[in-house]
Amino acid sequence: MQTPQADSLLLDVPAAASFLGITPWQIRGLVYSQEIPRVMVGRKIYFRRATLARWADRAEGKHKI
Repeated sequence: MQTPQADSLLLDVPAAASFLGITPWQIRGLVYSQEIPRVMVGRKIYFRRATLARWADRAEGKHKI
């Protein structure tokens, strides 16, 4: 597996998990439950960096105490 460059537009599942600080299985769970937008290229799942950041901001807003 190649290491994604810091400026890559699309991140694969492991890179997206690393970006968000969660596990790849948690990413797959979010995809399965349709909580996080994704880009499909064939059978491969990718995520836009900006979309992940927006999703994290919204998730943080839901869980503020």
